[in-house]
Amino acid sequence: MSRTPIRAPFDLQSAVRSAVPVAVLILNMTGVATADPQIQTDWSGGPGEPGPVLEWSDRFDNATQMSWRSVAGQLVLSSVPAAPSGDSVTDSAPLCRSVASGDLDGDGDEDLMTALPLTSFPGTGKVRWYENMGDGETWTEHEVDDDFYGGDAITAADLDGDEDLDIVASAFYDRDPNGRNGRYVWYENADGGAGTWLKHPIAGNLWGTQMVATSDIDGDGDLDVYGSSTLTYIGNTNDDVYWFENVDGEGGSWIQHAIDEDFPDAIEAVATDVDGDGYLDIVCVAYGTHDLAWWENQDGSGMTWVKHLITDFTLLDNAIAVEDLDDDGDVDIVGAGQNAVVTGWYENADGQGGTWDAHTIGAISAGTDLAIADLDGDGLLDVLAAGTDLYNSSVAWFRNLGGLPGQGFS
Repeated sequence: MSRTPIRAPFDLQSAVRSAVPVAVLILNMTGVATADPQIQTDWSGGPGEPGPVLEWSDRFDNATQMSWRSVAGQLVLSSVPAAPSGDSVTDSAPLCRSVASGDLDGDGDEDLMTALPLTSFPGTGKVRWYENMGDGETWTEHEVDDDFYGGDAITAADLDGDEDLDIVASAFYDRDPNGRNGRYVWYENADGGAGTWLKHPIAGNLWGTQMVATSDIDGDGDLDVYGSSTLTYIGNTNDDVYWFENVDGEGGSWIQHAIDEDFPDAIEAVATDVDGDGYLDIVCVAYGTHDLAWWENQDGSGMTWVKHLITDFTLLDNAIAVEDLDDDGDVDIVGAGQNAVVTGWYENADGQGGTWDAHTIGAISAGTDLAIADLDGDGLLDVLAAGTDLYNSSVAWFRNLGGLPGQGFS
């Protein structure tokens, strides 16, 4: 198709959002139409044509597809949807479900790591890390473990207190299809430079470990491990949400503690201080029952937990993240769901986890993961969301317009 550009400054940072085909506007004209000139005053920033631009072009063309960019004062018609571009780290990470980053070799840049459930069939799972050669464009693959069947989640943390980053990973399943075969392990960065890794068990005999994370749950100065299981309804007894106490502070001895033994389909948990008492609580979501809840760490030791239900039905049941979105001094919860068409957040209205108000953030289908960060450098926390279904995968970021429920996100 022919395209007549509209003269306007171009904001690259905003335009990197994935463009998608839409069917909201269909132009069936085959000739050229005319329209009265309109005043456009909402031009903002960027090099190029100074605003305001006083007239729109009066040419209209037919098109079967359009690309859109959420940039003030900019409209783009195109026969090919705009697509994001990026550099590939590897093309040999089959069935990869999680990626984490950290300076594993201590050279001052961020490296990447992943756990792979099945690298061949019949075969074995693997844990790998990818060395950043310093430019973020060149990566060298290193094997950490060539026998980690069912590898699922991964993170980096200093579990032994020696001031270098180790790797913590979970496996959703093992080779025995009839038993509890989920497990947690950690890999000691023995030389501090990611050249030698020693594998240590944390826990096993679990039903479908879903995620792994670290925090000092009991407040004793070392990092503990916590997680959740999604298949506990298969067995008679098992914890759904749990944490593992780092007994000696060096990762040599672990004790499993239950947070909740009856929270089926627990898919993601986050440690944070919900009620502002200085102790780490746990927030968790269950995708099967659609429950969202938090557990109060009553005395800070991680031994006594009190459950508080936020909602007994939410479609934002696949991924959660926590931050102070409205900048009022307490933590709020962001959620996304595989069966939802939006992402949203729950405002910690009283600052103590007793009252929660739900708000919509924006549209993304089949949400699978979330992150919160100030992406545009305006001092406000934005939301980054990923979604995937049978036909499309997408990543979108939602700009925080002020941190308050009435101001919302774009």
